[in-house]
Amino acid sequence: MVSNLKYLLNNRIFISLILAPYIILSTFNTNVFLFNILIIFFLSVYEWNKSIKKIFDKVLGILILLIFSISLFYINLENNINCIWLLLIVWISDTAGYFVGKKFGKKKLKIISPNKTFEGFFGSLIFSQFAFLFFIYNDTFTNNFIYIFLLQLTICFSTIFGDLFFSYYKRKYELKDYSKILGGHGGVLDRIDGLVISSIVFFILNL
Repeated sequence: MVSNLKYLLNNRIFISLILAPYIILSTFNTNVFLFNILIIFFLSVYEWNKSIKKIFDKVLGILILLIFSISLFYINLENNINCIWLLLIVWISDTAGYFVGKKFGKKKLKIISPNKTFEGFFGSLIFSQFAFLFFIYNDTFTNNFIYIFLLQLTICFSTIFGDLFFSYYKRKYELKDYSKILGGHGGVLDRIDGLVISSIVFFILNL
């Protein structure tokens, strides 16, 4: 079991080191970023449609994924710096929640999700605030500290909610992962679950 966990963590880190820089760099080119979003959208819709049985659940998920794709595209189109900031918040929140939960998690969030812990939840909230370092040499940080803090907190909550939302459907349909496309990461949906809801929230808050 220890060797399997070590392989999983190493695989997650390896894939992150490849995918994260590529996604961030793609935000500087609208066409490449749009292409990436379309790939993510169609793969995630495929995984959702394959995994979910009930028609209402299928339609709901596809609609959410469509709104997410449009939201993320327009966030980047308006200002790619905001898009990178959003990605950093989500990735830090997701990674911190995962590792803190694995290392220190003891008290389960049984009512919400049996596999989540309070320690992981607070790890996400605390460490996601370090995304402000992205603005440390920018006037945005000095002039809008309270705004940045509150928005990061809101995005972190919506990231956690997105994770729980898609985890709920995995439990409902007795799935471990939505697919194995990304190896230790599971499927595309397993990696973007938090980003889906947080992108929609970020887009709405910045209308």
